[in-house]
Amino acid sequence: MRRNQLRKGAGKLGRPPSLQEWKALPESERKHLVLTWNAYSGEGEPLLSQIVEEFRQEYGNVRGLSITGLANYHGSLVIAVRTNLIFDKRLVPDRYLGLGVHRSSTGTPESFNVFGSYHWAPENYEHLVDTHTDVIRRELGQPEISREEMLYALIGMKFEDWINRCRSWGPGYTNK
Repeated sequence: MRRNQLRKGAGKLGRPPSLQEWKALPESERKHLVLTWNAYSGEGEPLLSQIVEEFRQEYGNVRGLSITGLANYHGSLVIAVRTNLIFDKRLVPDRYLGLGVHRSSTGTPESFNVFGSYHWAPENYEHLVDTHTDVIRRELGQPEISREEMLYALIGMKFEDWINRCRSWGPGYTNK
């Protein structure tokens, strides 16, 4: 299948690629092609719906995960999911078959935001873990989980990596 056919969401004979053809591509190419599709015009259908359905089949039984479906997040096509704030984000990939997975959290307690500039600042996660350790362990079903692993689970990446990402955005995202 030629790249320009895939770019337009169509494969051989003017049809969209099959899910099997899509899976045969390397992830880097899938990611690139999805980025070239117009998120506002429906390019890539019905393939994108099939990808979301595959995601539902694979991750739909994860406790606490609600799969919203295909979404447009700031002009990018993503699989949208919702979780509670206390959820092990390591259970869900950041990308799936070329699509980003965008997570939204609900159930954020008022006491979460101790670092006022940026809601998701590392300081807020540290405060949550330090003040709600028992609740987090119970909700995650891991009574022996360490502080470091709790931070990793709640953020979805190593805590130091999150600090570095926040620093890279400039002042106001963390004081770390």
